[in-house]
Amino acid sequence: MLVIIANKVVFTLRKYWVFILVALLLVTLLPFGVMAAPERTGIFNQWEEIGTGSYPAGTYYAEKKLENIPVTMEAWVYLPKGSTGTKLGTVIGNYAKKKKDNFTFSIEKYGIPQLTFTSPQQEYVFAFGTAAIPEETWTHVAMVYSEESKQVSCYLNGELKNSSAETQWYAAPQAILEDRFSIAGDVRPMNTNGFKGILSDVTVYRDARSAQEIKTDAKNGPDLKDPDLMLHYDLSSATPQSDIPDASGNGYHMRYSRTWVSPEEMEQILAKDEKEYTHSIAFLPDIQYTTEFYPNNLPQLFDYLINNQESKNIQYLITLGDLTNSNTPVEWGLINQQLRKLKDKLPYSLIRGNHDIYDSGAEPLYDEIFAKPGTDYYEHVKANGGFQDPASVTNTYLLFTAGQVDYILLNLDFGASDPVLEWANDILEVYADRRAIVATHGYLQCDGDLLTGDEPYSPSTYMINMNDGDDLWEKLIRKHANISLVVCGHVTSDITVCSVATGDAGNKVYQIMMDVQSTDNLLGGIGLINLMHFTEDGRYARLDSYSTVLDRYFHEANTEIKLDFGPWTPKTYAEETPIHSALIMVCAGVAVVVAIVVAVAVILKKKNNTV
Repeated sequence: MLVIIANKVVFTLRKYWVFILVALLLVTLLPFGVMAAPERTGIFNQWEEIGTGSYPAGTYYAEKKLENIPVTMEAWVYLPKGSTGTKLGTVIGNYAKKKKDNFTFSIEKYGIPQLTFTSPQQEYVFAFGTAAIPEETWTHVAMVYSEESKQVSCYLNGELKNSSAETQWYAAPQAILEDRFSIAGDVRPMNTNGFKGILSDVTVYRDARSAQEIKTDAKNGPDLKDPDLMLHYDLSSATPQSDIPDASGNGYHMRYSRTWVSPEEMEQILAKDEKEYTHSIAFLPDIQYTTEFYPNNLPQLFDYLINNQESKNIQYLITLGDLTNSNTPVEWGLINQQLRKLKDKLPYSLIRGNHDIYDSGAEPLYDEIFAKPGTDYYEHVKANGGFQDPASVTNTYLLFTAGQVDYILLNLDFGASDPVLEWANDILEVYADRRAIVATHGYLQCDGDLLTGDEPYSPSTYMINMNDGDDLWEKLIRKHANISLVVCGHVTSDITVCSVATGDAGNKVYQIMMDVQSTDNLLGGIGLINLMHFTEDGRYARLDSYSTVLDRYFHEANTEIKLDFGPWTPKTYAEETPIHSALIMVCAGVAVVVAIVVAVAVILKKKNNTV
C-alpha cells in the first residue's frame, strides 16, 4: 500500500513540478513583501464645484508650529491615472507668501518630487526629474536635507535616486518655522497648491536618515520611539475629512477645517460656542471684481444686509476700500445705487482703496459722488462725526453705540499722510473715552505682519508721502489706549488674517485683514460679507464669512477667529489722557480758589457783624 502511494506522489511531482515550485516560491516570498504591496488607503482632497470655479473641500492645519527644521520628510503617495500632466501639489509645507522664509515638499508636474525653500530674497528649488513618480502605483518618497553633506537627496522606496550639487545649497534659517504648516496643501491664498493625489502616511525627522533607515520606514513604518522623530501621521487609518493625531507624541496634531458649510451646519458649529452674541458689525472688503465683472450679484450682497439687519442685529457696515476695480463712473454708479438702499436703515462708513484712486486716473470721482453737501454719506458724517478736510470724505470719523459700548470709528485713506495722522491723533485724544476702531485699506500682509515699504503693493510704492502699515502703527495706533481693533483689506488672501499687538498703554490691539477679491475672481463674484458678532458688553466677538450668492458660509476663511477685547473701562483710559488730566487739575484748582474766597468772605462778614 505504501509503495502505491509513493508511486502516485512521484507521478504527481513529475507531472506538476513547475506549478508546485511556483506555489512554494509564492508562499515563501509573500511575507517578505516581494508580492505586490497590499493596497494602501489614505487621505485626498475632494474638490468641490463652487460658483464658477472649484475649491478644496477642506484644509489640514497643525495645532502648533514646527520647533525644529525638518531634515528628512517621507510620505507614501498615489498619483491617479492622467494626473501627472498637471502640478500635483504640496505634501507638507508652510508656504504663505513670497519674500518670507518657508518650505514646501511637493510633487510637481510629471510626478517630479521637489523641495523648495523660499527666502525674502529668492526661491531655492531642489527638483528631481530622474525620480519621477509613476501613476497608479503607491510610492514611498523621501527628501533628505543634509547640513553635513550640503545636499538635498531624493529617495523612492528606499532607493537613492539623485542628490543636488553642493553649489545649490541653502542654509535654512530658523525663520522658516515661523508660520503654521499643513499637509495635503499649504497656507497660500486659495490653497491653490492643494494635493491632487492620495497621501498615505507623512513622517518628518530632525536628522538626516540613511538609505537603510528610509527603506525600513517604507517597509515597517517609523519607530515611534525614535528620539529624532518629529511627527508621524498614520493616514492609512485616518478618517477622511477629520482631525489627524500626531502619532509621535510631540503634539503636532492636524485639525481639519471644512471650506464651505451650509447654514444648518454653521448653526451646529456655533452651538458649541457658549458665548451669547447679541449684535454684529458687518465688514465689506475688496469687492472690486464683483463690481466690475459680476455686477448682477451686487444687489444680493446689499439686500442681505437689509433683510438680515434685524435677525443679525447689524449695527454698522464698515467698508474697507476697493469698492471698484477700475475707478470708473459706471462702477461708482453701481456702488452708489446699492448704498442708497441703506439710507435710514443701516449706517455705513467709506474709505478709498488703491483701486478707488488710481486705476482710471480719475481720482476726484470718489469725492465728487460722496463729499457734496446734501448727499447721503456727507450728511451722515456731518451729523455723526467729522472730517479731516471739510471738502472731502477721504478721512473721517464716526461715533456710534453698539450694545453697551460707545465707539469712535476712524476711517483713514489708503496710505494716509502725516498731516492726516496728526489730525487722527488729535481726534482720538478728544474721544479717549470711546473704544476706537481704525479702518484703512493697506495695513497688514497676508501673514499678519505689518505692511512695510519694501513689499509689493505697499502704499508708499504708489506715492512717496504715503504711510505704510508699520508707519501707521508707530505714528498713530500704538499711542492710544482706547484702540482695540484695526481692520484692513488690500492684500490678496482668501483666509481672514488676525494678529494681536500690544499698545504703549498695554492695551490689546486686534489687527484683522479681510480680502475677498481672490475668492470673487476665482468663483465668480459670490457676494461675501463678513460679520463680527459681539456680546452685549463688547468684550467677546467671533467672525463669520457668508456668501450671499451661494447661501453658504466660507468657513475656512474665518476658522476659529474669536476675540477677547477684555473688559471696557473708558474712565480708566480717560484719566490716563493728558487733556483730561489737565482739565481735572484746572477744575480742582479753581474749586480750591473759590473755596478760599468764600471762606475769607464769611470770616470778614462775621467780623463786620461783630463790630
